Amino acid sequence: MADTEIAIQSIRLDATCDTARAAATLVKVEISGILPNSNDINKLLMAAIRNEQTCLVAASDNHPVGTVFFDGHAGYVEHFAVDREYRRRGIGRALLKKCVDLTTTDYVKLHSTTAGEPFYNSLGFVKGIDDIWRLDIREQRPSLLSNNF
Repeated sequence: MADTEIAIQSIRLDATCDTARAAATLVKVEISGILPNSNDINKLLMAAIRNEQTCLVAASDNHPVGTVFFDGHAGYVEHFAVDREYRRRGIGRALLKKCVDLTTTDYVKLHSTTAGEPFYNSLGFVKGIDDIWRLDIREQRPSLLSNNF
């Protein structure tokens, strides 16, 4: 399936962010069903602000189709999801590529469901004994620039 034309909006979540704008964006994501386990947008938003995370929202035709919360200082990916109807179109790869671009560490790391493991493995992530998946950016830097990522 061909890649979908998407736009990725980055919202820096810190004490200076426009919380109303960020909350409105997250509500759109919630309504789209991308974050089905997030019953309390405000709680999620406040935790992200406290940790100075970045929220990336992928949109197709102005409709949210994917999101990720990312702590660039720790290289940690949280709350990563792509709408089922939009999977296998390059959206997840684009979101994770943006996380790699934003990190200040040598690794990007995340937890995964069993269903997501083949996807992360295909991107070069390696599962550690602690069940945390890691992508060593120093080793992967050349392949990150290719279309395979």
